[in-house]
Amino acid sequence: AGFFYASCAACLMIAINRVAELMEIRPLLPLYKDVRTWYMMVIPTTYSLLLVAFTPITMLNSEAHVLSIDLGFNNGIEYTSSFLIANNVFCPLLSSVLYVIMISSVLIKR
Repeated sequence: AGFFYASCAACLMIAINRVAELMEIRPLLPLYKDVRTWYMMVIPTTYSLLLVAFTPITMLNSEAHVLSIDLGFNNGIEYTSSFLIANNVFCPLLSSVLYVIMISSVLIKR
């Protein structure tokens, strides 16, 4: 789960970088220059470590054959994770919004 959280945060950082470069957002551009990019990688690492520390372990559901949160089949022990649900909703949503803004700015500049 930690690698999944880190990849979601890294994808979000890439989306922010692309939008900042394309739209020339001056306060964000210095964050991605030179060695600072390596320092920015602390964000996804910290994000994943914090979420792994506070998220219950996902269990293998033998009926569905997937490693995921228990959706309550057979009234078993629930391993729900609000962090996992929030991550799965907000990271792709925010990345999509940033890419829509980027695409619309390209179309407007044409």
